[in-house]
Amino acid sequence: MDMSKLPRMSQTPPPPPEVEPPPPASPHGAAMPNAYRPDAAAYVEPAPSFAEAWISIAIGLILLFIYPYFWQWLISLVSSYKPPFLPITDSTGAEVPYTRSVFFFSNLCVFAFALVLILDGLILFTRRPGLLMFALGFTVITAAMNFLCVVNETMQGRGFPIASALAFAFGVYIAIFQWKLLQSLRAFPPRGVA
Repeated sequence: MDMSKLPRMSQTPPPPPEVEPPPPASPHGAAMPNAYRPDAAAYVEPAPSFAEAWISIAIGLILLFIYPYFWQWLISLVSSYKPPFLPITDSTGAEVPYTRSVFFFSNLCVFAFALVLILDGLILFTRRPGLLMFALGFTVITAAMNFLCVVNETMQGRGFPIASALAFAFGVYIAIFQWKLLQSLRAFPPRGVA
């Protein structure tokens, strides 16, 4: 008897090819991005919108006009402009230079924070690592200055400087954001940026 002529009793089909499961659907019916793909680790946070840059620059400019004393004094150093708040006098009527007055440091702190906001808004457009490192350093120094201003003004009994307290709180937030952005730029530099 020839065994090759007999029909086979067991014909196991080959295993089906491996197919990647479709991405899960969102509640609205559209497919969601596949979060477990191997290239998900290469994901870089999307660029901040124009609105974020705009609000940062706008608030910085508004602060410069709410607290104009420091930049008015700077203008008076290079021109014949005389700021309306000068001269400053002490309790005896003697004139006190602005740089030695109790207002100078707190005005400097708010002015520096306004510059931080404007610089942060501009950084959102450029994303240059060198400029971002400068902005981060300036932000940290400004936040520290505003913290010292809050402590000094409160300890001296001159009241609680709300503008400097807000500048410290937002300065820490901005510094954390800039640090994370710098880390992501180092890990995944944008095309054309060295």
